[in-house]
Amino acid sequence: MGGGASRKKHSQMAADMLLLGAPSVGKSTIFRQMKLLYRGGFTDKERRRSRIELRRNLLASVLKLDEIALQKGFNLESQEVEEAITQIKLTIQDYTYHERDDDNCLEAREESESVSQDETNEVQMFEEPVPFPAQQVKAVMEDNAIKQALALVTSGEFKAAEGDVAGIELMQEALPYVAVEHFDRIVSDDFVPTDQDCLHLRRHTTSVERIEFPCEISMHGKKAEVQCSCTDIGGQAQEQKKWESQASKIDFVIFVAAMSDFDRTRTGGENSLNYQFSLLERLLAANCFRNKNVIVLLNKVDALEAKLQTTELRTFFPEFEGKNDVKDAQAFFEQMCVALNDRMASEGKASASRQIQVVPTCALDTHMLHNVISSALAATLMSTLVEVGIV
Repeated sequence: MGGGASRKKHSQMAADMLLLGAPSVGKSTIFRQMKLLYRGGFTDKERRRSRIELRRNLLASVLKLDEIALQKGFNLESQEVEEAITQIKLTIQDYTYHERDDDNCLEAREESESVSQDETNEVQMFEEPVPFPAQQVKAVMEDNAIKQALALVTSGEFKAAEGDVAGIELMQEALPYVAVEHFDRIVSDDFVPTDQDCLHLRRHTTSVERIEFPCEISMHGKKAEVQCSCTDIGGQAQEQKKWESQASKIDFVIFVAAMSDFDRTRTGGENSLNYQFSLLERLLAANCFRNKNVIVLLNKVDALEAKLQTTELRTFFPEFEGKNDVKDAQAFFEQMCVALNDRMASEGKASASRQIQVVPTCALDTHMLHNVISSALAATLMSTLVEVGIV
């Protein structure tokens, strides 16, 4: 075993986990939930960075609405609004470059333990690169053409093009939060992100991130504290190359898939959820992970339930034979994951003793995720302790 559970006594357990999944499945939200649950919440520095990211989400949402208005032939009302759009395009470029510089800086600091910075530099690192164009954003959102585009998005009438993963994610998740529900707060001068704001922001993981935290679990009816670490690696193709390099350092894997992606299509025509299951299959078959237990979080159960109200699962998964409701859909996807692991074991590509747990969840539900993580840790650690003869 690679991590702490096999090296610790029952009273001194440790667990090192690896958080993996495709892009835009809610993996980073789960990582931030762990900070909220077990690290006492978000630091001032993290909230400053979240302020930048949420405002960048808002700028991207405004530009997406302008794009939709153009596609639909909705004309902007004035030259002033067109100029505001131009200013927003320039501003979001500055925000994007600023974010990339921050990522590089953080990675460099992680690679060298000897690097230290004073608090002044920490503050400057996450200050907004240019003044936020609040007045321009407000002017654009008041334009009738933009209002018409927003109505199409919020009603579900407008659909992003197939393969436009970023556009779909922006319209279904970020845009309603930043451009509708919390617009006035986010554009205000004194905006300070709440915990929920930090969880709702959208940013792709482009580096390896790691946190350590204690977690109290229940085993044999008694409370036990586990010293945990979680390493989050991005889901983009270039980041997937880093997955196997972490295998020797961890005890088990948390793999995240988004059930609500069952009707999405990737560039090239592949079903998005099938693609995620193919990544899970590759993980289960990898020699370096063959003895690692795997927890599969079937995420976005809330979005799945909403989508099933208007969309037939059988249209995209003809082998599905249940009712078109969230209960039967969850059971169907859970069985798909278990069947993958069973097949890997029968083909000799995985240890027959490896366990796979499949749990439906909603990454934005803090209480639900706490219960999921605690129970998953307890079950996985118990399996490891039995395996090495400690209990």
